Amino acid sequence: PGLGLTGPGSRLLSGLGYDTWRGLSAGLLAPLASGGSVVLCRHLDRLDEEGLAKRVESERVTATAR
Repeated sequence: PGLGLTGPGSRLLSGLGYDTWRGLSAGLLAPLASGGSVVLCRHLDRLDEEGLAKRVESERVTATAR
């Protein structure tokens, strides 16, 4: 599935762990390889909708990976 990355300027909010290939490839390498950046969020699964919306706005996030 696509991550919604559009290249330079894309900002992925990643809550994926880096102990799996999916976490490394989708949560770290794909955004960087496309010229985007990664916003790390260790406890993304613990954020409620309001908290997530605030984080997305403050970090200028364009896509999320959970």
